[in-house]
Amino acid sequence: MSIGDVSELESNLTLSDRLKQFKSSQFNPEAYLQSKCNNMTEKEIKHACSNLLELRKASAEEMRKSVYANYTAFIR
Repeated sequence: MSIGDVSELESNLTLSDRLKQFKSSQFNPEAYLQSKCNNMTEKEIKHACSNLLELRKASAEEMRKSVYANYTAFIR
């Protein structure tokens, strides 16, 4: 199964279904990354890193918005 096939399969799942594996108490992040990155080319790895950086920026912005929107509750 190629990266494209996996992404097509994952796109058909709901977000909740895609996150289930991460919620498991047996989830091993290193093994997960090894399984995902084992056969990736340098270009695919760079693309994945770029996506992760974009997600980090977006999540930081979302956190900032959430804190400002709920500032009084956040301070308490």
